[in-house]
Amino acid sequence: MLHGTVSRPFPLGKIGGLDATLTPTLQGAALRNYFGVSGVTQITPGISLKLEKPTKNGTFFLEAFGKHQFGNEKKGMEDHTYWGVGGGWAF
Repeated sequence: MLHGTVSRPFPLGKIGGLDATLTPTLQGAALRNYFGVSGVTQITPGISLKLEKPTKNGTFFLEAFGKHQFGNEKKGMEDHTYWGVGGGWAF
């Protein structure tokens, strides 16, 4: 299996006092296996928005993302749309 991701963050400046970054991504995968599944199996574009607030004890962050997987149904991969929200404290 060969899997790859291309992405690039774009700083948006401040939103409500938080540093904002928009990151588009493009993922893809290809297979060649014993069962005869060979070729591109999926391509997945996506986008994420990350908000960060640096403090003296670390950085608080909140991130939301969405992706849509264009699967190759002939290769056994279906289309899927998924999203998520996460956050944390980097110290």
